[in-house]
Amino acid sequence: MQDGKLSREHSVALLEKLAKDDAFRAGFEKDPDAALRSIGVDEATLASLDAAGCRAPMRLAGKAVFQAELDRYRDSEEECLTMISPLLRLGSGEASR
Repeated sequence: MQDGKLSREHSVALLEKLAKDDAFRAGFEKDPDAALRSIGVDEATLASLDAAGCRAPMRLAGKAVFQAELDRYRDSEEECLTMISPLLRLGSGEASR
């Protein structure tokens, strides 16, 4: 399993798009790599992300789930976002609590 992480900037952009943009959501469900590229994620970062956990086609949770996580993430001091749709997990890279 790879352990790459999105930057905070890309994490916020991703959550915003998944919370509000129907076209982006549809594209992300079919081709997460292309969707991540569209928000500026570079190839090296993309290659470092877990292919099975966040880069495989998937059915997303509802927009409200992503909006709630976006609000929580913006208010947190957490460093990273782990996405295993439809679940999201905020964390600093340490073991889960």
